[in-house]
Amino acid sequence: MICCWTSYDENFGNVVIESLSVGTAVLISENVGLSTFVRENDIGWICQTNPASIAKLINDIFVQGEKLVRIRHNAPTLIEHVFSNEQLISEYITMYKKCLVPEKR
Repeated sequence: MICCWTSYDENFGNVVIESLSVGTAVLISENVGLSTFVRENDIGWICQTNPASIAKLINDIFVQGEKLVRIRHNAPTLIEHVFSNEQLISEYITMYKKCLVPEKR
């Protein structure tokens, strides 16, 4: 199974995290906020927002069965680690602390 999310414009894309968290590979457009994360971790496919690009990648996916199996097995653990409550809370606290400390000029 694969989740297709080929939005012309998408800020973050929670459905991407939700899909990957249960091992469902994703086909998303380069305009989805998580496209860099998906590309860097090789846990899906990134298309342009035109029919030719989408069609090519859908065809590519069906001949890359081993990648689908790898994503099914590895993505849930990666998502659990990167987007865990503890990890996100830690990142937010770090960000807020930076906002509270005045910049040195």
